[in-house]
Amino acid sequence: MARLGEFIYDEQILPAIIEVIDGAKEHLVLVSPYNNYPQCLCDALERARTRKPRIVAVYRKKSKTNNSDRKSRDQLRKFGADIYSVKKLHAKVYYNESSGVVTSMNLLKSSVTTSREIGFKITDAEMLKEIRKYVEERLVAHKNLLGLCIRCRDEIPYDPGKPMCFKHYRNWKRYPDLEYPQEYCHYCGEEQPTALVTPVSFKTPLCGSCYK
Repeated sequence: MARLGEFIYDEQILPAIIEVIDGAKEHLVLVSPYNNYPQCLCDALERARTRKPRIVAVYRKKSKTNNSDRKSRDQLRKFGADIYSVKKLHAKVYYNESSGVVTSMNLLKSSVTTSREIGFKITDAEMLKEIRKYVEERLVAHKNLLGLCIRCRDEIPYDPGKPMCFKHYRNWKRYPDLEYPQEYCHYCGEEQPTALVTPVSFKTPLCGSCYK
């Protein structure tokens, strides 16, 4: 029987994930419930910026926002990543169009430096196809896509028809003005100058770059 993957462990895993990031030309998928990126992984994502692969990141949905998780998500948004929040997520898998890593390791500094972890490097095309099918059918559902409140930048479900958190929508509803300038893009979260010809508003909750 042909080998479908190469067994890796402990200090071998992060370099293997970085290889996946560096090898991504068309798409890059990072599925990790908990995230606090070490610098070498941040550097790899910065290198990916020039190749412009489509980036998808999947996180575990939690009742409270973790600041380190949020920092990692904000970093990915700068690269135009689609970010999904999934209840009870425990899977960890990282792949591009030609290779991947299935492992026990979250993208946490503590996992890299202190935890005992195992995993497999995958290059088999059929196995990668099955992994991609699982992620796309079970995890990357539209209802799980994260957006940001256009007034306070809190994370909320992505919905251009409902681009505010409940608190600020309730305040806005008292004096509703569809074209009143707001602070942040609903998709990328970038702060928006209110002097723009077409500022971000309830009517147009995405910035010009994200509409494109």
